[in-house]
Amino acid sequence: MTHLLEKLDDELGPAAARLMAQVLARLRWPEPAKGEFFPSADSGPAVFSNLHALVLRVRAIRKMLPADPHVLQPLVSLQNETAAVEVFPGVRFQSAYVSEMPNKPLEALWPQLTRDETYLRQQLARVGLDYSDAGLSNTALLPIVSEAFPLGYPVVGDFGAIEYRSPEVWQARREWRAAQERYGVLQPQPDDPRLATAAPPDQALLFLPVRRALRDVFAVASRPDHSRALQELQDICSAAQDKGFLCASWKHHSIIYDTKLEDISCRYERRLRSQPA
Repeated sequence: MTHLLEKLDDELGPAAARLMAQVLARLRWPEPAKGEFFPSADSGPAVFSNLHALVLRVRAIRKMLPADPHVLQPLVSLQNETAAVEVFPGVRFQSAYVSEMPNKPLEALWPQLTRDETYLRQQLARVGLDYSDAGLSNTALLPIVSEAFPLGYPVVGDFGAIEYRSPEVWQARREWRAAQERYGVLQPQPDDPRLATAAPPDQALLFLPVRRALRDVFAVASRPDHSRALQELQDICSAAQDKGFLCASWKHHSIIYDTKLEDISCRYERRLRSQPA
């Protein structure tokens, strides 16, 4: 049993480890050893495939992933009584966008980044979700560029960064903020005007070819059909990367994690490339 499976066995139980092993076998991805996955405490361990620009995550079944269009949704989810193993699309994060603009100071990029984060906060608050760990490394940018969202449509890329708050908590916050504004401690923060006009992209349609290819990988029975489905998945993921719909943005320098995610993903990529077909 590799380090990842041992970790899951210890933290979530043997059923979670077995499910992850089954998913990895179906994808023909090697079982990650120590240093080949990111051991997130909030939303579960993550395995990054640079070749596919996909992320494999596992979470305790009791930790809900909000089915909200402003939260990045999995392409496929496999569950048992203790865990859910899910494949997410690789998307660009605000931190990667900053890293891609080395000649532009952060101060020049900050207004649009913070405006989009405020918009995202306000959208989530409408359904009782608190973006409590907001930041450049948790805000993802869906590959739909418009005049209203020139960097891409913002969504929460890591669901561990949000929490549900009760109506009573939100009311108390509104009263506290109103008091702070009355005394001049805080400046009034009006609703983002895009709230009234913008609609989130349909993630199911946005990544539909990849979603279908993944479902085929998990659905086909015979070995030849499975091999063809795996090749089709690789081809579709490569095409999606060329078109900018998928992005292994964790390979870019992150102002939060430095090069840790790049090192982890590149180490695992070497294992993937050496995996027998």
